[in-house]
Amino acid sequence: MTARLATFNLANLARPGAEFYGIEPRSEPEVASKRAALQDILRRMNADVVGVQEIFHEEALRELVDGLGYAAHCPLPEGVTEPDARSPRVGLLTRLPLVEALRLHRDLPEPRDVLGAPLVEFRRPVLEARVALWPDLEVTVFVVHLKSPRPHFVGDEDLADPAVWALAEARAHAMRGVEVAALKALVGASAQRGPTVLMGDLNAQAFSPTLNALLGRRPPDDLADDVRARFEAARLYDPRRLAPGEGGVAFGETYFYAGRPEVIDHVLVSHHFTPWTQARVGRVVAVRSLSDHLGGDRGMLSRLASDHAPAVVTLERPSS
Repeated sequence: MTARLATFNLANLARPGAEFYGIEPRSEPEVASKRAALQDILRRMNADVVGVQEIFHEEALRELVDGLGYAAHCPLPEGVTEPDARSPRVGLLTRLPLVEALRLHRDLPEPRDVLGAPLVEFRRPVLEARVALWPDLEVTVFVVHLKSPRPHFVGDEDLADPAVWALAEARAHAMRGVEVAALKALVGASAQRGPTVLMGDLNAQAFSPTLNALLGRRPPDDLADDVRARFEAARLYDPRRLAPGEGGVAFGETYFYAGRPEVIDHVLVSHHFTPWTQARVGRVVAVRSLSDHLGGDRGMLSRLASDHAPAVVTLERPSS
């Protein structure tokens, strides 16, 4: 018994004529062409649960999955109506049943001042879902899209000053760090309770401080046993290091930045899917990315399909 979980950044999925980021609005034929290209990728992914990012309009998401067998979910934060939304959000596509109502986590545990920028909420709210992965197993899934490294300016900062740009870039990384700490609290607490999967565009490569912070580290040996156990239970794992050595990993880049291949789209799993835990409920049998459509101009890729590649993880229920 297997299940496939995936993440896929859909690159500003919107209805025809929508204006965002100062980009020329897409025509109806362009939107239809992009939809067809994304549908082809989704069919090849053949995932049971897909965390998606950069959704402007829920109707566009529903049209995308029409005929593909997915239920599409893309909730708005409380008090926000879609015509007023000025930034994309995350969503969930699932062929599996949800066992609880979806939850959106918008507010940070406490307000922060990040190098002069007030930060009180996630830049994009985190989506939490409870999914029946198998008839006898429920898994908590988090879908995220963390802050990009794009410089974040405050007020009337002098854009002609290189030092201001350096500060703005440092501020962007610090803002993502605050998001990561809040996200780790959410996901780590969930992993201590039961099987958990985190999926999304993390804007962070393998071995980066951002990803390492989310994964967590082994606790110091001098901590009490119960504290060490709590640290261990809150850790997450990169499935690429859990899949079988031969044929289990077919994973390349998920994004290109300035012509350089990167892996910034991730599916991370809790210890329940590792081979060494007594709490094991499943195992990773395959990890792959579908990156054959990448290459060329990013802006054109976004209009034609997506400038990201999906990451797909296959989990298997151990035989009893």
